[in-house]
Amino acid sequence: MLKSILDSLDGLDAKYHQFYTKNEETGKYHLDTSLILDNRENLDGLKNNNSALKAEKLALQAKLDKITEEEESNKESGLEAEKKYGELLELKTGQFDEKLTAATSKADNAERALKASLIISAVTTLAVELAGPNAELLKPHLTNRFQVNLVEGNYVLQITDVQGKVSALTTAQLAEEFRANKLFKPLLLGRDSSGGGSGGGSGSGSTKEADVSNFFDPKSPEYNTEEQYKVEQADKKLHDKLVKKFKLDDIYGQAAGTRY
Repeated sequence: MLKSILDSLDGLDAKYHQFYTKNEETGKYHLDTSLILDNRENLDGLKNNNSALKAEKLALQAKLDKITEEEESNKESGLEAEKKYGELLELKTGQFDEKLTAATSKADNAERALKASLIISAVTTLAVELAGPNAELLKPHLTNRFQVNLVEGNYVLQITDVQGKVSALTTAQLAEEFRANKLFKPLLLGRDSSGGGSGGGSGSGSTKEADVSNFFDPKSPEYNTEEQYKVEQADKKLHDKLVKKFKLDDIYGQAAGTRY
């Protein structure tokens, strides 16, 4: 897996040097994902080569079958021809299988590298934005929320919900979700999620527990960290009660299926 930032290119396979640019201020090398994306054409070429090999194999099989069929019309020479062409088919099949295996492996490795690089770039940017010097501690939790999937022939970076399912969340919304989660507050920069005017008190008291409980329940389809944040601004006492009730302040006690 390619790292997003390197102190030096020493020890890195020369073929990957092209993917890094040097920051003149820090002297470090940063992964340029745009260069990796430009190699999509190479990845498609590998897959097209796989298809061509398979088609050639099928054509050879059909040709040999036809020759064998024609030879078998002669009772005396048919058996001998069948034996010879059977041996030829076995040899050719083995050779094509080896080519297909090598080509498929190369294409799979390139695809994995592309997906990993897209996720690393997105996670690194968001982790630094949220946690600054604590970015490395936040990265594993963010990584679990990103996937790269093939959508209509294009590789697309997507964000999952807490259940691990692909969602319509944007990076900005994911950032707000992490800021609203008490579990990560010790790692995050600057922002005080208690907000102005709440004063740690109970707010206006107009928020009813029954109306907002589903926003805090990880098993509920209405689970929503933005709504949790709104409750905290309106009624911090109720917010803290629901956080404790659904164990959102305990990573080991969170409901099944919740993950960061």
